[in-house]
Amino acid sequence: MSTNEWKWWGGVDEEVCTYGPFDTKEDVIAEAAADGTGEFQDENGNWKIGVHVVEARKDPLRLADWIGDADELMERAEESVSDSDRASSEHDEPPYFECSKDQEADLERRIKAACDEWQAEHKLTFTTFTFSASRNHEYVVVDHPGLEQ
Repeated sequence: MSTNEWKWWGGVDEEVCTYGPFDTKEDVIAEAAADGTGEFQDENGNWKIGVHVVEARKDPLRLADWIGDADELMERAEESVSDSDRASSEHDEPPYFECSKDQEADLERRIKAACDEWQAEHKLTFTTFTFSASRNHEYVVVDHPGLEQ
């Protein structure tokens, strides 16, 4: 599930949110309570539910942000040529791909634009399990809805 809007999520710890996305904090707390997530007895023997809640986003990944810059791409290309049978260790010496900083910046711009165009053309949405941003972290304790106090 991917959403680029702020939504509410919850779980038994701060690391893994198994409930969400929800439009309200109350909705995620109700879901966790109904499931019995984080149930415990307080010091008076009353059953409670404890749930970590967070408002978070899961923005899609843009491939162009993760392919590296032109310098990294050129370095990988240099290593690939050196590791291939295309270059002679006796007669060839890197760098094989020399260009100006302006040309390198132009290459990076063009590669990122090609990635964006390709991703849009194929309507590809890439996601991860983790949040892209979060705020309003809170540990909430409520009465257990299914057990007598």
